[in-house]
Amino acid sequence: MTKKYFLFIIILCTATLVSAQNVRYMLRAGLNGTNGSFSTGKFKASSSYLPGGYIGVQLKVNFEPPFYFTPQFNLLHKATEFKVPGNSDTSKIKIELNQFQIAPFLQYDFHKPGEAGWFLNGSLSLYTAINGKETVTNTNGSSTKKNMTFSKSAYGRFEAGAHLGIGYETKKFAAQLMYNRGLSNMFNGDNTDDYSGPKIKFHSISLGVGWYLN
Repeated sequence: MTKKYFLFIIILCTATLVSAQNVRYMLRAGLNGTNGSFSTGKFKASSSYLPGGYIGVQLKVNFEPPFYFTPQFNLLHKATEFKVPGNSDTSKIKIELNQFQIAPFLQYDFHKPGEAGWFLNGSLSLYTAINGKETVTNTNGSSTKKNMTFSKSAYGRFEAGAHLGIGYETKKFAAQLMYNRGLSNMFNGDNTDDYSGPKIKFHSISLGVGWYLN
């Protein structure tokens, strides 16, 4: 289902931008910290924030000022490490992901066009995985690092999240703090009725800056 939403959002953004006028273009870059939730029918794992980053572009399209359509298209890296409790042979699982993000954000400006001021933005956003690494550390201290497997019985390539951000912009520059709450399970499982996990969701905080090109 997330894959269908991803394709729908791409079509929607493309159609909107083709018909839009008075579009401003921005280059974006920033850092993020990611943790998450990892649970099965037997346990819930705690997680640690790990650093990552992103680069991308944003468009600011006149919608109905002070409301704007501000879609973002980003390449990002994020990672987190889960600590597995109980009597399992595994003590930690670290996941590192490189993803493409498409975020059809709406923005509300608390300032007049052309002036500096604060804004709020957010909406749902969708991710597709480019590649990733999984590092499993055993209780004896040994670890194995391998490429993540994406399939119907392993990790899923598509992920959905809900975003809310606050920022400040001038005529040429912008800075933004944003929180993302993961909504979808990143693990597809084996698709059987008695399957009980794991359910993996990512949550992140990002801080970035942007430069308007026009």
